[in-house]
Amino acid sequence: MFKRLANISIHNKLVWILLLTLSLTMLLATLLLNIYDYTHSKESLESELDVLTKVISDRSRAAISFKDKRAALGNLNSLQAKPAIKQACIFHTTGELFVAYNNKNYQSKECQQILIEGNDTFLYTNKSLYIKQYVYLNKRPIGVVQIETSLDSIYERLLQFSAVAFFILILSGLLAYILTLRLQHQITRPLLLLNETAANVTTQHDYSLRAEKSSNDEVGDLVDSFNSMLHTIHSNEIQLREAMIVLNEKKEVSEAKALSAEDKHAALKEFFAGVSHDLKQPINAMGLFMEAMKRAPSAFSQLELMDKLEQSLINLNQMFTDLLDKSRFEKELLKSNKKEVPLNSIFSVIGHEFGVLASDKNIRLLMHGHSKSVYSDPLMLERIIRNLVSNAIRYTSEGGVLVGARKRKDQVWIEVWDSGQGIPEEKISEIFSAHVQLNNPDHDPTKGFGLGLSIVKKMIDNLGHELEVKSLPGNGTLMRLKIDNNISAKKETLKTSVTMPQISTGNLNDPLNGLNALVIDDDADVLDATQIIVQGWGINVNGAGNYQQALDVAEQLDYKLDVILADYDLGQGQTGARLIEELRSKAQRKIPAVIISGESAEFLQSLADDGFSVLKKPVKAARLRAMINHSLAQTSTDQS
Repeated sequence: MFKRLANISIHNKLVWILLLTLSLTMLLATLLLNIYDYTHSKESLESELDVLTKVISDRSRAAISFKDKRAALGNLNSLQAKPAIKQACIFHTTGELFVAYNNKNYQSKECQQILIEGNDTFLYTNKSLYIKQYVYLNKRPIGVVQIETSLDSIYERLLQFSAVAFFILILSGLLAYILTLRLQHQITRPLLLLNETAANVTTQHDYSLRAEKSSNDEVGDLVDSFNSMLHTIHSNEIQLREAMIVLNEKKEVSEAKALSAEDKHAALKEFFAGVSHDLKQPINAMGLFMEAMKRAPSAFSQLELMDKLEQSLINLNQMFTDLLDKSRFEKELLKSNKKEVPLNSIFSVIGHEFGVLASDKNIRLLMHGHSKSVYSDPLMLERIIRNLVSNAIRYTSEGGVLVGARKRKDQVWIEVWDSGQGIPEEKISEIFSAHVQLNNPDHDPTKGFGLGLSIVKKMIDNLGHELEVKSLPGNGTLMRLKIDNNISAKKETLKTSVTMPQISTGNLNDPLNGLNALVIDDDADVLDATQIIVQGWGINVNGAGNYQQALDVAEQLDYKLDVILADYDLGQGQTGARLIEELRSKAQRKIPAVIISGESAEFLQSLADDGFSVLKKPVKAARLRAMINHSLAQTSTDQS
């Protein structure tokens, strides 16, 4: 049933969720109220019968003693005022019937003394309640009064109550359906408008368009970010055009360099065409994120997609910032800035950006070997890998794409494998020529201009790397980038002791990039969501589902942790506070840590008084990020 709900519209989801919740609540309330009413009615009936039998017992004491049946029967006939009483009898202690009263409205059998076990005075059957009371004289039993009453009134009351509850359930369901018709418009309209704007931007390439903001919630914030991104792109597009004009007017500057003015002009045109090729990827990914948000089966999935979309916006803005500086264009064309580059930062950006494109084509994208580092220019290397992955996904319709890195002697090989259509051997050398596309003979501009691999080849030559291509038509292609990687020797030659942090080239100035975090939560969904959010900030995340697993992971990392995010209640009596203290003890230093809990405000204050950074559930990403920064700053202050 839940799998079917995942594929229906948001409107129908709201209807089903509200109706199911309301129905279950009403059914449970009706059941509990019926049970309470039935129990209360029984207790009231027992109390009433107990009083009646005691009164008749007291009144019949003399009649039994003098064997006056007329007087005893008169006492029983007084029960005619109680129409629910079926039968009343008085027996001698020997069990012999003395007198009996039968209600004419019921077909009662001859009076028979019932047997009630133990000290109970009541006995229930399917339709009747029996009560028995002894008649005493001088503390000696001389007879027994027995009354049988009908339970029909109780059952009729339950039936009436159930009918009323059913009517209320139907009426509430109708009102709930009307309410969802109003609510779904408020929820789906902003997403549909945002998706429509993204589609128009993608098809028309008109970055002056803006999405309409209709709310101030998370979707409204997303609309603001999207419009801000479009404004930045539009402004940068104008500046890029102006920069092209300025660069063309100052061709004479290139004469002092190795390229002639004519070659420089051609190189700049190729460079900007390559930049356009790179910029299309995150924009396309954002469009697919918007499409996926409409189909997201849950609020959690929508949050994850929003985070990914936000990361794409950050990457795109950073790319434009890096490309706007005119002098930097020349440096990237003529001079590389080599340094130690951790592949995990580049692989994380590439995997995030192209994962949704691969998913849209129903193929797999796998990233392996990201723990290695190479000696290269980080921006050029990222563009090279991005272009190779982009081509692999573009020409693969079945199977998948594998991106891996492995060490071979003094080299690191970065390999991009795909299961696409392959390249004929005689055509391999042609793919690196400008404006050559083997599968676009008519030069359809919607498929690009064929400059991507030509610029990649120039950058590889500039960096002193080597690219090896192996392919078999119909069986896929291997692109192998070989990088000389004697990093320690290069550092000695340069006489520098700089240690490069593991940062994402998509956001070089983020202080959280490259940090090692340990996230602990015994709820698998919460653990997964937290890791997705934290990974989006460039943090290297290690997850653990319980107390012992967290200790094992920390030990494997040799306690080299920059921050700990722990749920307070880890199950089996274990707590996040205790875990943090133990990890700090083993690491012999105060590791920055944040405890996340849904406990009361007083309890959270007690944790804060003990020196812990605390967040109350539910946690928003912005608050979590701010608390991490606060904990890092606080710990740094304490240690200094």
